[in-house]
Amino acid sequence: MRADLAWIVLVGVPACGPNEPSPAPNLASSECARSCEAAGACLLAPTHCVVRCEQEPEVRACITTAGDCAGRATCLLKQLCRTQVPRGTGTCLGALTCARSCAEIDCVCRCAEAAHPRHTLVLARAGQCVVNCDFDETCAKARCMALLQACALQ
Repeated sequence: MRADLAWIVLVGVPACGPNEPSPAPNLASSECARSCEAAGACLLAPTHCVVRCEQEPEVRACITTAGDCAGRATCLLKQLCRTQVPRGTGTCLGALTCARSCAEIDCVCRCAEAAHPRHTLVLARAGQCVVNCDFDETCAKARCMALLQACALQ
């Protein structure tokens, strides 16, 4: 899997390790469905959002409790990198360019960390789009170009 933008999303990053039991869902499916619809409106819904919301506490926390798009983006990034990201002074384009050379999650998190917090939402949107395309370049060019360009312009 290419590391491009992987730092932005939770898709493909398990909330539970292989030996940990899946948590029992504690939210009604309809609440997860409503929350995932709102995340989708933010362009931040992960693949299989409702199932992940029901089964993964970390995903559920970001999807259901973050009050707005910026809150969801911040939560998803914080979850993935286990620290507050971004928190630097760099640009969105700088973070994307940096991440393209990474081969592991710690590297991409360092790239995200270097960006200024005002870029959180656009970074998260661009990354979610690329991951929802399974890192397929043709798909990403067709579906994600506007989001990637928005990042480049910030």
